[in-house]
Parts: sequence; C-alpha cells; structure tokens
Amino acid sequence: MLDFKIETFPHNLLKDKINILIIEDNMDDYYLYKDSLADLSYPIQTKWIEDGEEAIQYLNEKFQNDQEALPNIIMIDKNLPGISGIELLEKIKSNQAFENILTLMVTGDRSDETYESAFDNGIDSFVVKNPTMSTLATKINHAIITIKNME
Repeated sequence: MLDFKIETFPHNLLKDKINILIIEDNMDDYYLYKDSLADLSYPIQTKWIEDGEEAIQYLNEKFQNDQEALPNIIMIDKNLPGISGIELLEKIKSNQAFENILTLMVTGDRSDETYESAFDNGIDSFVVKNPTMSTLATKINHAIITIKNME
C-alpha cells in the first residue's frame, strides 16, 4: 500500500480538525467516502464539490479570504465533468498557494497509465474505488497519526 508522501508536510497545519475537500461528481460515491472516513481517529470536516472548475474557484477564494479554511487533504476523482481529475491535479500542484495540501486520487481506473499520470502530476497518494473504501480511511488515518507524531 502506498502511503502519502508526508515527510515534508507542515504538521503545524493540523489544528483541531482535518479539512477534507472531496471533488467527486457522483453523490453516492461522496457519501461512501464520507462514511468510510467516519471512524478516523481525528475529527474531520468534509466539503463536497462536484467539478474541477468549481474546485479551483473554491480553493482560490479560500486562499484569498480565509486561508485557515483551506483543506488539509484534497480527494480528487479522476473522471470529472469539464476538466479531468488529472488536469485538476496539475492546476492544484502548479499553484504555490496549495503546495502544502495533501492530494489523493480516487478512481475505479486501475490502469498503469492513470497511476503514472497521477504521480507524474504530483499526486501524494492513490486509491482504487471499492465497495467499502476501507483503504481510504486507513491511508488518511495513517497520514494524520504520522503527522501528529512529528510535533
């Protein structure tokens, strides 16, 4: 299992809760992710956005007006309306304002091409969709515990 690249993550960004931005066009998948994250060992707050362009607008608005509300983790579905998850990832990672946000690609696409493209564009971790999404919670929980132990 590949974990987040957290060695350079600024642990001081974790305050009283983890803000997770979930960019997913399927509402059922959003609720599946949210349910799988309910058992984390740390309080979380989720924000759901359905498409990549809206996500970029949200991130830019938060950066300009309320940096404390920027997400700690962004979960990106590969297949989004408008711009793809890979294109969205590229936009996020190319913006210095968002360099400290951990990113996670969530997709049903198991191809080597998708995996390589995600990592070539700076993704921090990758999860293949499944009915329980237990891997998702495990990865995020491990990242949070590791970061908290760095303090």
